[in-house]
Amino acid sequence: MKIKNTVCILAVTVIISQGILSSNSKVEANVEETSINSAYASPTIFPKSQQSPLSYIGDTMPYYENGKFNIFYLDDIRDSTENGFHPWSLITTENFYDYQNEGVVINHSNNNADQDLALGTGSVIKDKNGLYNAFFTAFNDRRDTGEPYEVIMHATSTDLKNWTKIPEDTFSAAPQYSRNDFRDSYVFYNEEDNKYWMLITTRKDNTGVIARYTSDDLKTWTDQGVLFANDTDNTNLECPQLFKLGDYWYLTFSDQSAQDPFGKRVVHYRIATNPMGPFTKLGFDDSLDGNGLYAGKFENDSNGNVYMFGWNPTKVGYTDSGEYNWGGNLVVHQIKQDADGTLRATPVEKAINAINNYADFTEMNKTQTVIKNNNDYSFTGNGYESVTFGEVNGISKITGKINTKGKNNNFGFMFNVEDNGKAPLNIVFNRQYGRLEFYSASTDESLGAIESTKSLTIGDNATLDFSVVIDDSVAVLYVNNEVAFTTRMYNMQNHKWGIFSMDSDITFSNSVRPAVPIVTINDVANTVTGMATGMEYNLDNAGYVAYVEGVFNAIDFSGDHTLLVRVAAEGINPAGVDITLTFTVPDRANNANLFFDFGVQGNNGWGYGYGTSNLDFADATGYDANSEKYYQPGLDGLEIKSDFVHPAVNKGAVYTWTVGEDGTIDIIGKYTKFTHADVNPTWPDGVKLTIYKNDQKLQEDVVAVSATVDNTKNINIRALNVTKGDKLYFIITANANNAWDAGKLEVSINAV
Repeated sequence: MKIKNTVCILAVTVIISQGILSSNSKVEANVEETSINSAYASPTIFPKSQQSPLSYIGDTMPYYENGKFNIFYLDDIRDSTENGFHPWSLITTENFYDYQNEGVVINHSNNNADQDLALGTGSVIKDKNGLYNAFFTAFNDRRDTGEPYEVIMHATSTDLKNWTKIPEDTFSAAPQYSRNDFRDSYVFYNEEDNKYWMLITTRKDNTGVIARYTSDDLKTWTDQGVLFANDTDNTNLECPQLFKLGDYWYLTFSDQSAQDPFGKRVVHYRIATNPMGPFTKLGFDDSLDGNGLYAGKFENDSNGNVYMFGWNPTKVGYTDSGEYNWGGNLVVHQIKQDADGTLRATPVEKAINAINNYADFTEMNKTQTVIKNNNDYSFTGNGYESVTFGEVNGISKITGKINTKGKNNNFGFMFNVEDNGKAPLNIVFNRQYGRLEFYSASTDESLGAIESTKSLTIGDNATLDFSVVIDDSVAVLYVNNEVAFTTRMYNMQNHKWGIFSMDSDITFSNSVRPAVPIVTINDVANTVTGMATGMEYNLDNAGYVAYVEGVFNAIDFSGDHTLLVRVAAEGINPAGVDITLTFTVPDRANNANLFFDFGVQGNNGWGYGYGTSNLDFADATGYDANSEKYYQPGLDGLEIKSDFVHPAVNKGAVYTWTVGEDGTIDIIGKYTKFTHADVNPTWPDGVKLTIYKNDQKLQEDVVAVSATVDNTKNINIRALNVTKGDKLYFIITANANNAWDAGKLEVSINAV
């Protein structure tokens, strides 16, 4: 998108991010500060940049790999003292509520003569050789040499964090395009064309267009003409992207029009059955949010789930009366596809589920005509009616249902509610015009200027399932898993909220979260009491399952386990607050002797089995009580005793010991290879002793065989730092064969 003075707003179907909201490139007064850390507080749903207290997230360039979303973004460091601006920074997440800050990864120049005085939007792709390639806009409007403001540059990396620019690959606009509007390069490999495609935001014939370039090697690019021209106006089509989902190709872009609640400055999409188009609208509303979300970029995970990444702008002066400006907080929606190709912005469920705090539903005041029945509030539809609840505090959410009847007017949510039951911040369902509206104006019979809108058809006797997710000054409304509507409200936190109706006969039902269940455990007997039908449990982070008495009673809780229990969701009521129950094994002292401890599996931490390394170890299932030895059916030769050990042909004999408590230990002992008289040069050939702590190799020795004496290898590992649960492996494996590879392992472990 345009480097400066571009506004964006996000409407998302998920949760609102925490953090501070900012203005444009100038530093504003009275702005809260956040600490600058590599890790964000958790949960964080809509993070800001952490490069400085006044850093905010601009256009994003998401790249998914190995279970992690790498979210590159233009970093709007508003308190920067550098001459250049908008470096590429990086945050990562695996779940959309735990974020890690990786800092600046591609920097700008600070020389007014350099093309890359500022960086602009682009994309990241891995080539066929496994090298990461970034294509980005280089912007400089401070020169009077006649050079273009914007060009496309190239950089490469082997780790996504350290990048090398390749100046010789830089290219500017072909003659038919604008030299000063040539940006937002999006690159992907088109398997149908067997070429790399690059989409570029530019202008032709005084109209915003998306140009298409192609390449075989990601270095030399050829102009292939206009892929798409603005079909509603002549404004620029920023942050373009082309991707296939199911049977359809989607072309997405953000229209760089002026800020207007009814305008086009939102994320749009067009649909086609061919990557060359023609690209058309599916219906009247081609947007995926209101003007609270801009510069939406799309990326899918390994399961085919598609997400849209955009930013919710701050406001000038950090006040509710201010205009939207450039940069703000990251907002992510999950994108769902209908059979006809329609796209819907929905919440990222695991992010919303990470929010355990519900808004305060304590009733503070209500209009006398509103009838309350349990958690339902029924409005008569006669004039202005409202219900005021408690304060909004921190990251929280409001969930429930609204049922409409016959009257066709307005209702909605209000924030920063005053004593008269009206508020200056309102999200409105406007049935007459079929849309959601946002106002920074008093709730009244006549509302002030609309700031944002999003189409939503609301019929008679309709049921509207909703979620409002709140974090700091951002609130996102989701309706029926169809619509996301993002807003910015600075005077929302620590103030009362409520619901209102203007001549609308509706029923509002708020979700009630069940309290913590009364469930207890006996950590000695390893039993649980208090479980009942309607509850669900999560054992050792394996996911929640419904409580079934017979199944639950069969669970063995011996050992170290974490059990979460809560009341299950029912109807509009969400799952309850969970209780955490912990089963523990008392710490065991780090003192052990293999000879004296030998016996049943697990005695004083010892285990007996087979394998070739720490990675493929398995417990031996055979045990001969008379001779006190372990063996494994099917592994000829394997024998493990307190004073004798013999490996199998292809599997070693393994002794393991599990650390009982955090601390430091010494491992003292020896392995003895017994004498064998037949010393044919190729048979027998001795054994190998290998010792691991988890996957760390501590010692490895080959022990030869002798015809006259026992050969030994000492074990003398001192001051080894260990953590409870660490595992030691003592592995005796045959060399080329296991002919008479008998020996004895002696080990003593002592806490230091």
